[in-house]
Amino acid sequence: EVPLPEEDAQLLFDYLKEKTENLLKHTPEEIFGYLISGGNIFPSMRALREMAKGQDYSFPDLVTTMRFDINKNVSKENDSKEEKEKIKIYENYHYYVNMSVLPFLNRVFIEGIKSSKITYDKLVKFILERTWLGQELIDSDSTQEITKYRWISLIAPSLHEYFLQTESAIKSNNSFTNYIMPIDSLTLKFEGVLRDFAKLINVSTTMTGKGNVLREKYIEELLLEEEIQKYFDENDLLLFNYLFVSKNGMNLRNNIAHSFLRFNNYSFQVMHLLICAFLRIGKYKINLKS
Repeated sequence: EVPLPEEDAQLLFDYLKEKTENLLKHTPEEIFGYLISGGNIFPSMRALREMAKGQDYSFPDLVTTMRFDINKNVSKENDSKEEKEKIKIYENYHYYVNMSVLPFLNRVFIEGIKSSKITYDKLVKFILERTWLGQELIDSDSTQEITKYRWISLIAPSLHEYFLQTESAIKSNNSFTNYIMPIDSLTLKFEGVLRDFAKLINVSTTMTGKGNVLREKYIEELLLEEEIQKYFDENDLLLFNYLFVSKNGMNLRNNIAHSFLRFNNYSFQVMHLLICAFLRIGKYKINLKS
């Protein structure tokens, strides 16, 4: 990644500082409301497509590109123009996330926690009252035994651990934190949230696998479902794909399921993206009576 020139970096720093200060003047509900639907936090798919189309592919088209994942596995890329454009979109997205999104979110959460505008209780209350993750769902097993549950009950322990670690680090002026448990848990829970969302909008979550055995669809397969893509904003879909499943993104679902992450990969930056992902999937209105 190419660093910004010093003057540009200072301008970006000042802009993000002012943007954070202005946001934190609002109520906690308004702050979370901005994180849940603010259109200028994450880069838009439309802008990224235009950027990718305007970039020169003449040299890459002449060579075969090899990519390494976090575990140093190598893969040959599809040479199609569409695939190269998709890769460029994720490269630009990754650059923007690191240059602008993460510094902004880090400021919002850290300064918000310091000022008590953002707390565990306030975040859980917002999710409980303002998203479908706080509403009661009903499930039944093969014996027709009924289970009632709320997703907030399943993700709240991870949020509590995040605030416990972060508040302790701030108060003690010690930068050491351990976000392994909340990041592992929230990453895997997101797939369950997405699966429940699919069921609630009548999208099948199973398919026939090898040997004609019925299996649950993987998270990447669910995100490709036509009805899911119609329901979700394309910018939120891009965030979910980048964060959880794309090999050109962070690919958290695969990297955590296979224990590819190391201690230094479990950062508060990842936690902030995960919190935003849950807020954003929770904002969609669905019929829970079914």
